[in-house]
Amino acid sequence: MLKTSDFQEYAEQHAIFAMFSSLLQDIAVEKPAEPLSWIIAQIKKDIRRIIIVGAPMTGKGTQAEKIAAKYGVIHISTGDLMWTAVKQGTPLGKQAQTYMQSGTLVPDEIVIKLVKEKLAAKDVRERGWLLDGFPRTGVQANAMKAAGIIPTHVILLDAPESILMDRAQGRRLDPVTGKIYHIRNNPPPSNIASRCVLREDDKEEQIRNRIDSYNTNAYSLTKEYNHLLVKVNCNDNPDKVFQDIDRSLSRRIPPRTEPKRAPRIILKGAPNSGKATLSDLLVKKFKVVPLSLSQIIERDRSGVPNLPLPSDAELLSVVTKRLTTPDVISNGYVLTGYPNNAVQIAHLQNNSQTRPSHTIFIDLPKDELINRQTKRFFNPTTGEIIRRDLQGKEIVLRGPSPDYKPDPAVSKEDAKKFIQRDDDKDVKAVTARIDKGLKDLQNAEKEYKAAFKEHDATPIIRIDGTGPMLNVFERLSNVVEATRVATSFATVTPPDV
Repeated sequence: MLKTSDFQEYAEQHAIFAMFSSLLQDIAVEKPAEPLSWIIAQIKKDIRRIIIVGAPMTGKGTQAEKIAAKYGVIHISTGDLMWTAVKQGTPLGKQAQTYMQSGTLVPDEIVIKLVKEKLAAKDVRERGWLLDGFPRTGVQANAMKAAGIIPTHVILLDAPESILMDRAQGRRLDPVTGKIYHIRNNPPPSNIASRCVLREDDKEEQIRNRIDSYNTNAYSLTKEYNHLLVKVNCNDNPDKVFQDIDRSLSRRIPPRTEPKRAPRIILKGAPNSGKATLSDLLVKKFKVVPLSLSQIIERDRSGVPNLPLPSDAELLSVVTKRLTTPDVISNGYVLTGYPNNAVQIAHLQNNSQTRPSHTIFIDLPKDELINRQTKRFFNPTTGEIIRRDLQGKEIVLRGPSPDYKPDPAVSKEDAKKFIQRDDDKDVKAVTARIDKGLKDLQNAEKEYKAAFKEHDATPIIRIDGTGPMLNVFERLSNVVEATRVATSFATVTPPDV
């Protein structure tokens, strides 16, 4: 008889649940009279859903036009989608316009909604699609999967950085026609050459920054599609590059996706970064199991006091044992205080039942961390903790239970019940504690980066921790929400440790 845990492993390996989830979403849109026949027909169809990615200057736009012309797929540029939505004054366009006018990036949530809206169009569903310029990061790719946007082919255009820099600095724009030339490969006609200019974003510093940004996100992005990814050398003439792309697109690749699962979150931050409050809020929203290293050790000791700390080897076993209990496997976890070195990180990563879905670092400046502690007061009766802000207003940081809503203002009368701990008054001691915490965090990040290269570790996601706690949680929640689903199993037999 097949064990539940064996089937879970099989289903994850072959993306069974994601495959059927995608089909169910299509059925909801099409509402076919004969669902079974429709499903069989869909599986047999050879409709291409293509994503083309690559650094700036790899020629994505040129190749996208060639692909669309040969295969008849709808070429979708997220930039064009946003401008069209803004021009038409759609609800999503109005939301995007607010960010575009302020010069900030449009949030992934809005972009993905625009893409999903476009992909729902009848001609796109019938002809297939080609996404150009999106996703740019692993987080965005994960969010697309969660939204049911699943490609059949992913093309990565690749070239040495020196070639990309040369392409950028040789490009010239005709401001009259908007046409792009290259001074060596495709020079402008002599009668207009004098008016052609180097675009501001093609200058060396800007291009280098854009390439650096791409390189920062490239690994996590391509990792999401490693089962579909085809790398094409674009350091050649466009027709030769297209021949290589065409060969890969001519082969039918069945759609596969990684399974969606309950969140498994590692939460890292310096002292006073709000880990406890954010952990409480994550538990309340996502129903994950709250875990900390101290709690795991205490649970393993069954409440017996004054036992020596476990050795490094024992600690790996103790943590693994807790993370593979049925409640954690079923509901996911949010874990603080662990892992702290490369061995611990690798141990989590190399076990499919403990591998985190998110490793999140909360970023805060040192002055803010110090201020949070030295302006902190607590109520010895209720356990509430408040912070006095710069205007003297009392802000609740944490209440006596996870259900307590943070950040309401406290009345002046109630504020009198709060006192300040002696160790919160000592600015020098607080500063030393924060310095140590920041150093430990920096060392942890180095360990993660080493593990990232050696063990294919979950990439670090950084969250801005400044501002009211509810605003911080919204940023954090948006990242987790992008890949949130309930696990498919209520109980799983944990392995022997």
